[in-house]
Amino acid sequence: MKKILMIIAIVVVVALGFSTYIYASAKKPYQKAEEEALKAAKDHGIISTVDKFYLYNSKKTYYVLIGENKKHDKMVVWIPKHQKDKIIYDKYSNGISEQKAIEKLYQEEKPAKLLSVRLGMEEVGPVWEMAYLDKKGDLNYYYVLFKNGQWWKKMKNI
Repeated sequence: MKKILMIIAIVVVVALGFSTYIYASAKKPYQKAEEEALKAAKDHGIISTVDKFYLYNSKKTYYVLIGENKKHDKMVVWIPKHQKDKIIYDKYSNGISEQKAIEKLYQEEKPAKLLSVRLGMEEVGPVWEMAYLDKKGDLNYYYVLFKNGQWWKKMKNI
């Protein structure tokens, strides 16, 4: 009986170690992207600290940072993955907050479950992208413009 418990304990420890290794390996590209984005934002003197990081994929990939500059203004920075595109930044207060974007979603769509909210960049400019499940369990996306909170696009029943 002791041998069986010992074998089970070893299997559990090995499985836990392997799972931790897989998780850490999967997070490395995300962490590297965040580090590159912060370096670029600091090098351009836009922000000095980061509160949030979003990785946004659409037609182009953007790294989005929310943080403070040296004057303690809350800033948002959209950094394109490919350096040929220019970095865009603005004061957070010049757009709508995450909470206001969520409120607009709930007023218009009545989601059953909100899955994610993130800032991104589309051809119309900066947007809040919200992924949610409706009452039937279908995946939906709702986009509002960062500047004024107006609805831009919906993708339903995916």
